[in-house]
Amino acid sequence: MSERIHDLVSEFEREKAGSPDFDPLSEVTAILSAIPDRTRFLNALLMTARRCFLADHGAILSHHRPTGRWFLEASYGLEDDAIEEIKGLSWTVIEKTTRQAQSLLIRDATTNELTRESRSIRAYNILSVLTAPISDASGLWGLVYLDNASIPDAFDSESERGLQRFADFAGIAIQRCEEIVRLSRPQRFGGEGPSPEEPACFDFLSPKMLATMAPLQRAAATDVPVLLVGETGTGKDFLARWVHDHSKRKEGPFAYVNCANIPDNLVESELFGIESRVATGVDFQEGRLKLADGGTVFLNEIGELPLSIQAKTLRVIEEKMLDRVGGKSPVGVDVRFVCATNRDLAAMVEKGTFRRDLYYRINIFEAKIPPLRDRIEDIPCLATHILNHKCRQHGRRPMRIPKTTMAQICSLPWIGNIRELANVIERGVILTDGDEFRLDPLISLPAADNGAPVTRRTQCSLPDAVKRYEVQEITSALREAGWLIQTAASRLGIPASTLRSKMSKYHLKSPKRHL
Repeated sequence: MSERIHDLVSEFEREKAGSPDFDPLSEVTAILSAIPDRTRFLNALLMTARRCFLADHGAILSHHRPTGRWFLEASYGLEDDAIEEIKGLSWTVIEKTTRQAQSLLIRDATTNELTRESRSIRAYNILSVLTAPISDASGLWGLVYLDNASIPDAFDSESERGLQRFADFAGIAIQRCEEIVRLSRPQRFGGEGPSPEEPACFDFLSPKMLATMAPLQRAAATDVPVLLVGETGTGKDFLARWVHDHSKRKEGPFAYVNCANIPDNLVESELFGIESRVATGVDFQEGRLKLADGGTVFLNEIGELPLSIQAKTLRVIEEKMLDRVGGKSPVGVDVRFVCATNRDLAAMVEKGTFRRDLYYRINIFEAKIPPLRDRIEDIPCLATHILNHKCRQHGRRPMRIPKTTMAQICSLPWIGNIRELANVIERGVILTDGDEFRLDPLISLPAADNGAPVTRRTQCSLPDAVKRYEVQEITSALREAGWLIQTAASRLGIPASTLRSKMSKYHLKSPKRHL
C-alpha cells in the first residue's frame, strides 16, 4: 500500500505545471481508492492543488467543531519554524473565508487590507493568496490555503473558481477517506467487548440495580465521563455500551479498549496513533481515540494504564487534543469517555500509581455495579436472555428453563458473576437434549472454608430465604404473564389484591415503568 502511495506522489512530481492533460480530480480519486491513510492522502491532495495552481506554499487545515479550533493537517514548502508564521496569516484569511463560505482571492497581498499588516507576508515575500473552504456532510470541515511568492498576480478569477471546485470535491473525498480509515481497523482492541448482536438484559428488578440505573440513565444523556466500578464479570462492558446507546453520541462510533491487554510498548501508538516513517518500516496508524471521534471510547481496566499514558489521556479529556507518536502538531478529537475498573483507584492514587487529576476527571459520575449474588431478582431475566442468545449462537431450537432448574440456578453463588453464569448456561445448551434446559450435572458448588459444599450463595435467615424464593416466583409469573397482574395472580393461585400487595412490598414494577 505504501509503495503505491509513493508511486502516485512521484508521478505528481513529474507532471508539468499547467499541463492541459493534468486532471487533479481523477488523480485524487486514484489516491483515494488506493490508500486508507488519512495523513498521506491529505498531503497528496495538497500536492495536487499546488501543482495545478502554481503555488509556492500550501496548507490544509481542519476545523475542530466542538472547540472551534483549527489544526494544521498538511503543509508544503514551509520549514518547521515558518509554519506558525504562515498560520498567523491564514487565521486572518480563515475568518473571512469561512464567514462567507466561499473562496477568497487576494491578488496583491502586500496592499490588501486583510494581509498587508501581516508579518509573514513581509517575511516570506508573499505576493498572492488563494483559499477555499472544504465542507463535508456535516458542514465546514476545513480550508485549503495556497500562496505564491515568486509570480505577481499569480492567481486570477479562473484560479479562484477552480480551487473552489477542487475544495468541493476534496470535501467529498476527505469524508470518504476518513470512512475508509475508520473501517480499515477493528473498533476493539485487547478483548472482545460487548457485541451489538448480544445486547444485555436491562430488565432489572433488584433494588440495588434499580438504584444504580436511575442516576446512570440521567448521566448517559450528558457528555460527562462515566466510571463503572465493580467485580470482574458484572457486566460493566455491556453497561458502557448502554451508556453510549442512550447518549447523544449513539450514532457515532463506539471504541472498546482493554487497557490490561495492550503491550506497554504499543499502548501509546494504539491510543493516540503514530505518524509515517517515525522509524524504518513504520507506516501511519490512526489511534483508537481519533477513530472514535464524535463517539464514545470505553477504556476497560483503566487502572492498568501506565502513568505516562495517563497524562496524555488527561489532556484529551481536558483540551480535546492529542499528540500522535512522531507528530509535529496536536490533533483535535471529540470523544466521550466511559471507563471501568475492578480496582480501588482511590487507593492507587494514594500509592502514587494512578494520577490524582485523571481520577477526578473520569470520576465525575461513578456507578457501582453490585455483584450478581447481591441481586438475585435479576438472575431469571439474565439467565433467560443468555439462554436465548446461546441457542441462536449454536443453532439450537429455543429452550425453556423449568422452575426447578431456575431455582437451582438462583441458588448458586456465582463468584464469577454474569460471565460465569453465561459459561454455565452455554455448557448446558451444548449438553441438553430436547427443549427443556438442564444444568450440567457435573457442576459442583464451591467449597466453604471447612471443606463442606456451599449450598447457598450466602448465609441468611429463614425470612430472607423465604423472601428471595417469593420474589423469584412472583417475578417469574409476572414475566410469563406479560406483567398482567390478574393473569400472574391466577398462575400463582393467589388473589390479585395479594399480588399487588407483595409487589409493593418487594418494590416490583413493570420494566416499562422504571426504565
